[in-house]
Amino acid sequence: MDAATISHIWPVLTAIIGLVAWAVRLEARTLASERRIAQLELSSADVKTKLDVELVQIRERLVRIETLLTTPAHDLHKDARRQ
Repeated sequence: MDAATISHIWPVLTAIIGLVAWAVRLEARTLASERRIAQLELSSADVKTKLDVELVQIRERLVRIETLLTTPAHDLHKDARRQ
């Protein structure tokens, strides 16, 4: 290869190498994003489970409060004396 041929080919070779490097980096980012999405889905499921447990506890407390509010005052005093 003479100098003229090399001077015409080097921009194309540089572009090809740059394109391959860009494609490899893009694939790595895609894989990292997919892993992060999977982690977030697991985390989201865990949070939902904890939230469901908390909601059950809140409902139970609200039922107790509602019972106390709907029970006549004289019945509450009787229950308090028994304890």
